[in-house]
Amino acid sequence: MNEAARAHERGLDPVRRKRDGVFYTPAPLVARLVDDALGRALAAAPAAATVRVVDPACGAGAFLVAAGRALLARGEQMARETGREWGPADRLALLRASIFGVDVDPAAIELARAAVAELAGAVPEDMSENIKVGNALLGADAPVEAGRPFVWAEEFPAAAEGFDAVLGNPPFVDAEAMTRHHAALRRYCAGSYAAARGNWDLFCVFVELALRLCAPGGHLALVVPNKLASADYAAAARRLLTREARVLALYDLSGAPPFAAGVYPLAFVARRGAGEGQPVTLTRGAGECVEMSLGTGLSAGPWPISGRGDAACVAHMRAVGKPLGGLAQVWGAATVAEAYAIAELIVEGEAGLRVVNSGTIDRCAELWGKTPLRYLGRSFLRPVIAAPERLPPRRLAQARTPKLIVAGMTRTLEAMIDARGEILAGKSTTICWWPADLRVLAAIVHSRAMDDYYQHVHGGDRLARGYLRIGPRQLRGLPIPPPDAWDAEIVAQIATLVDRWTAGDASVAPALDALVDALYGLA
Repeated sequence: MNEAARAHERGLDPVRRKRDGVFYTPAPLVARLVDDALGRALAAAPAAATVRVVDPACGAGAFLVAAGRALLARGEQMARETGREWGPADRLALLRASIFGVDVDPAAIELARAAVAELAGAVPEDMSENIKVGNALLGADAPVEAGRPFVWAEEFPAAAEGFDAVLGNPPFVDAEAMTRHHAALRRYCAGSYAAARGNWDLFCVFVELALRLCAPGGHLALVVPNKLASADYAAAARRLLTREARVLALYDLSGAPPFAAGVYPLAFVARRGAGEGQPVTLTRGAGECVEMSLGTGLSAGPWPISGRGDAACVAHMRAVGKPLGGLAQVWGAATVAEAYAIAELIVEGEAGLRVVNSGTIDRCAELWGKTPLRYLGRSFLRPVIAAPERLPPRRLAQARTPKLIVAGMTRTLEAMIDARGEILAGKSTTICWWPADLRVLAAIVHSRAMDDYYQHVHGGDRLARGYLRIGPRQLRGLPIPPPDAWDAEIVAQIATLVDRWTAGDASVAPALDALVDALYGLA
């Protein structure tokens, strides 16, 4: 990024940056993705072919400038090899034939035009037909209030058959911000994009747009939130991407977020169209890279990018176990509306149903009366529902049921046993009613094997500071050895050790790990 672009970014109002998801990409990441995606596109193209590149949310043009430099270097090399002259007019002609960009910010577009034109010693106006203002997501049928439409076939007719490389870092705008600040855009996208399903974020529809823009056999590389890897609402985007393209490389940048978007970024490189299976390379970190194969293809299911857990062990656990949702009843503890209604019933006391939430649950331990419970802005040390008859009947029945209560936002799985049905699970928790011994389920949930499994399968959807997203959907899918296959002696040992743990002796955890490994038949 040149100094003018840096000044533009620094001058953006912080409120607007967050509202519109404007977070420019650091130069090293731009260079890495352009080298990977455009490098593959150039390698696949005939020597004299025009290679067309687009960034549908180009900002000040970081990706376009990097791509332009690579294409100019190729053009100069070809001219040298064929004995042709290579001057400013040739450089500008190549850029006009190859570089295209769109953005909603007119000031950023001016900077992008200037930066790309400068590569050929030209003026910004020379790139005005290639780098344009508009919302790349909006077609001619978009309502005025959604934004400025961009009709691709009319604006860039030379690329009617698609682009050879689609690059970029689309805006990081989540569902809540879209609903609040871009409601008309959200409504339009919901009716125009298959990836706009569930509580989708803006990057989901940009993934679909990139696929639409990419020519068969072309390559795409986007920087997106790591939610693409395993969030429920990104499943439609994953399905489209893995059905219509082959993911070739993933760059997990969650260990050292390179820009201040407030989420962990993930970059991917893919080739449009089906093809022979080949390993997906995962590169982790901004410094020394660790590469690993994720197998010969990804699916709409969660992508195992966290680096935790062994793929063979995960496969074995799935083969041995059955989904928890088929063995137990798994419920979310409270809807948003119920959480507010329950808050009105909570008082300090000793008599009544005790109330816990994620903050008052530890591994096989209840922190009620020891750690304050924060609940919708209020704080309690001994929170109870003194009038349980005022609870919704379903929630009262759940509270009176023996169960495992799982915390909803932690760095590792944490759960407590309510053996006698004396506790109301508050917001951000999940309830598991289990017909067999709850102590065995608690041991499995807290085991090293299950932690590695969860991190491997769902770690890509972690939140800021490493917190995991833990809810009914994730828990229902956990592979659990069915009770009818349990070894009675192992179960008896587990029960004894869990009793010691709930009494305060956490030193039993390694022994429980070994017993759970035995239940799964893990070496």
